[in-house]
Amino acid sequence: MRSLVGIALAASVCLTLVVAGCGGSNDASLGDGGSHACATGPCSQGEGGTPTPESGGNGLTCGAPTACGGGGSGRTYAECTQVAADGQCAAIVYQVSDGRAFTCAGCTSCGPVQQQLAAYCATVPQGDGGVDADADADADADADADADADADADADAGTTCLSAVACGSGGLTYEECTTTARSGACTSIQYDVSNGTSFTCASCSDCNAAIQKLDAYCASQNPTTTCTASAPCETSPLTYETCTTAIGGACQAVYYQTSDGQSFHCNGCNDCGSALSALDGYCTQQTPPVTTCGSASACGAGGATYDLCTTTQGPTCDSQQYTTSTGLTFSCSACGSCTAALTSLETYCASLTGTGSAVLFGGFVQAGTGLADTWIWNGSTWTAGPSTGPSARADASGATLGGQVVLFGGTADQSVSAVYGDTWTWGGTGWTQASTTGPSARFGAAVATLGNSVVLFGGDGTDTGANALADTWSWSSGAWTQLTPTASPPARVGASAAVLNGKVVVFGGMDTSSAYVGDTWVFDGTTWTQATPTSSPTPRFYASMATLGGQVILFGGYSTAGDMGDTWAFDGANWTQLTPATSPTVRSGAAAAAYEGTIVVFGADVAGTYSGDTWIWNGSTWAASAATGPPGRFGATMGAL
Repeated sequence: MRSLVGIALAASVCLTLVVAGCGGSNDASLGDGGSHACATGPCSQGEGGTPTPESGGNGLTCGAPTACGGGGSGRTYAECTQVAADGQCAAIVYQVSDGRAFTCAGCTSCGPVQQQLAAYCATVPQGDGGVDADADADADADADADADADADADADAGTTCLSAVACGSGGLTYEECTTTARSGACTSIQYDVSNGTSFTCASCSDCNAAIQKLDAYCASQNPTTTCTASAPCETSPLTYETCTTAIGGACQAVYYQTSDGQSFHCNGCNDCGSALSALDGYCTQQTPPVTTCGSASACGAGGATYDLCTTTQGPTCDSQQYTTSTGLTFSCSACGSCTAALTSLETYCASLTGTGSAVLFGGFVQAGTGLADTWIWNGSTWTAGPSTGPSARADASGATLGGQVVLFGGTADQSVSAVYGDTWTWGGTGWTQASTTGPSARFGAAVATLGNSVVLFGGDGTDTGANALADTWSWSSGAWTQLTPTASPPARVGASAAVLNGKVVVFGGMDTSSAYVGDTWVFDGTTWTQATPTSSPTPRFYASMATLGGQVILFGGYSTAGDMGDTWAFDGANWTQLTPATSPTVRSGAAAAAYEGTIVVFGADVAGTYSGDTWIWNGSTWAASAATGPPGRFGATMGAL
């Protein structure tokens, strides 16, 4: 802010009528209200203390005489400046040659005084003839009138203010206001702030203290904002700060600001209820949803199970649904309102009258040729199934839907001499060919049940990684339909799939450059979305994967390090590596299915040897089964009823 002291001093000296010897001019017409410039710095007497060009006495420095009126009156007047001890102008006096004087105190706003002088000079002076009684009476009247005029001149004539100037950066302004008497003399100067605060000068020629106080006051009106330390924003990854804006220590506004740049402003410094509520709601929305499922319960006589799963954002329940091991979902109308969903679930479970078994089909033997045998697992033993069914193959894709195991595609042998595109179903006692049209022939596609359909993704039809596929298909009501999601995973073969919380989860595989991938994708029935877990299994293909207890369990697979033997769990958001007390030996291409509260894993390539062992995952550890039956194999297909 420019110096107010400098402005005031310049105004007190320069806006005056001064003598020519002080750098000014006196050629303005009387009564025009004009100002006469004064040279920079205080006016001074001439050298040797002699007033110049004329001395009026009493500390006055006067200019050259000027005619006062016309008509040969002979009267003149001189403009005289009275200088104070500090060298500053104290007053301007217009002295008429007949002894009259018109004083402009304060050296500013001398227009009214000039007008009085002009009016006086316009009068005709009395002649030099004899004096009579009438003349005496007129003189007395004039004296009385002069006395009244002097009294009127002492009364305040009004206040004028300069244009408003900013006072700090908080929106305030101030004006410099001068009050003058009717005589034109300054009586006071004060600085009025727009909020009602005023600072009055000690006198019309001494505003230093008032200006210093005004400067300090305006400086204190700059708004300052301070914020508290960051605090957690509900259970979201965000934080927030409480910020207060103050002027001169007085609160002006309070708002909450989140780490992602959102602001929530209070209605007043002591009225933040609605802002805090809006902040809480926003933070809850930014909390990643978490789905937890209860323990599995039996669903019908076929060995299927169901869980009640709850999805929450922060402390708030968003939704609840029943999910079955066969991939169906029964959603509650609202959290805690699950009667209709439970009724539908019970009706579905009652319809499951299958054998309560898992079925295994095909695979490669060590020599690389495909198998066409069917085996039934009842929880403790393997039993050979019917000899009729699909042609010999491996790397077929299978999933359970509505009391049936659906099998699609595969290849006849490891040299890929034939690739299939047929669809078969197993109802508990035998195989039925269901359709000959649908996806192109392929092997190694990822398949899982979603609601009332089986979803198939990718695979390969030529055994060259460059020709891996990236299409999505749905099997429902006995027919295949190609889907057109707005986003899809890159093409791949040998990926693993399972259903979780009403969505298909796909992990890994080998891409078109023959590189192993380790990404996770989720399909909600409309489009694919890539998950962003904080940790994941290493890239691999032909891992075993199935759903149990509200988690997707993954075991083994083949990576750049060879066959793997690690166990991972995916909860819908993150992968966690598990450390079971017992685990199968490293392997890839094992068949897996969820069955009666467990996951059954059979066979695989175990470091180059095709194994025929059976392992059971009970939710916390692996246990080897003593059951024997199917010969060792790689790439078999398994599903549970």
